Amino acid sequence: MAIIRLHHGTDSTTALVLQQGQIDTTKGSGELGRGFYLGTSLRLAKRRAFHKSFGRRAISKKELHLLHNNVLRTEFDDRKSNNLRSERLSLQKANILYHTLRKNRQTRTYRFRKDYVSAPIVGNSNYYNVEQQKWESKRGETFLNGLSTLRTLL
Repeated sequence: MAIIRLHHGTDSTTALVLQQGQIDTTKGSGELGRGFYLGTSLRLAKRRAFHKSFGRRAISKKELHLLHNNVLRTEFDDRKSNNLRSERLSLQKANILYHTLRKNRQTRTYRFRKDYVSAPIVGNSNYYNVEQQKWESKRGETFLNGLSTLRTLL
């Protein structure tokens, strides 16, 4: 058994809504298309939360400490997610897909028809070692909002 810990950075109002079990996989978009994104890096989630909260990038670690309850942490037993339909993309495949989606303007619409997709973050080569998960189905949404997933604010 392994506990999977993933993070999502946003403004504090939205983080509270998400923590209360109201994650909506139809609202977000990103490198892999439409869906709700979580990542393994707490630091990147804090940076995203700062940007969403203050409308600019943080310029120092001190600024990131201004945040309170802006990052949603999800935790779940990997065995409980085994029955979900998933796909794991290699760095090469994720990179090709990312550039194709941008070229075709599909970053707000593309779907894999899976519950979730895992891939390295590819938009910035500094983050190739960071994993992201894009949750895109109603079934995945139910899992994230359900009792199998612990949702806490950081």
